[in-house]
Amino acid sequence: KIVEHGGIILLDECDRSAASPLLAINAALANGYMSFPDKLVHRHKDCYVLAAANTYGFGGDANYVGAARLDGAFLDRFAATVSWPYDEELERDISLDDGWTGVVQAIRKAVYDTGAKMIISPRASIAGGQLLAGGCSRAEVVELVFGRYQQHSAWSSLSRAAERWSNGR
Repeated sequence: KIVEHGGIILLDECDRSAASPLLAINAALANGYMSFPDKLVHRHKDCYVLAAANTYGFGGDANYVGAARLDGAFLDRFAATVSWPYDEELERDISLDDGWTGVVQAIRKAVYDTGAKMIISPRASIAGGQLLAGGCSRAEVVELVFGRYQQHSAWSSLSRAAERWSNGR
């Protein structure tokens, strides 16, 4: 419908896809038509195709080991690549505890600043807020949300905000 009548389609998690479904839309992206079982459809002038991924399409990395390498012909069909950071204002709005969300955001900044290979997403803010609302202590929340990173070589330099917060400071 979008190819024929216009609209926006988001191909989410492209770096988790098999190659053939993505390559099937190459003609629509580059040549202005797409084959369907019942007919050949010319791409509507208001058909917009967006592709989203966790990587830049060159295969897995330290954080996204299962990411597939995307075909160069597919990648070449897109005019621009945009890195999209987390919306921290939205993160504060949807989390249940602003203080905890501040800790998560401080740790995320430290991860970016040090180049540590960790993912500190808004899910950490949401989960921690839910745990706090459910009666977990601050120390328990730190352990439950960030426990998997405590063996990481960079954790000792990243954890200061969490330690201060869990101690009530």
